[in-house]
Amino acid sequence: MKIKKPVRGLFFDLGWTIFRPATGDWRMTAKALEYINPQILGTITQDKLNAAFSKADEYLINEIYKTEDEEFARYKDYYVTIARS
Repeated sequence: MKIKKPVRGLFFDLGWTIFRPATGDWRMTAKALEYINPQILGTITQDKLNAAFSKADEYLINEIYKTEDEEFARYKDYYVTIARS
């Protein structure tokens, strides 16, 4: 593809500009909600939920996952930690 005019700028969306999480929260994905009873989730106080997320965040260290299995294992540990908190 040949560009006739010079590019004057690029726009990088870091979230909430073009794309938003379907659930309203990046941490609680639509896929996660397939396994979580929303009635039970609604009974958890925001403080307790925030504490569970903070504890679980330890599993999502900013690293490059070398395999899909490694990424899956990290997120599994993340959601298991939330469920147990």
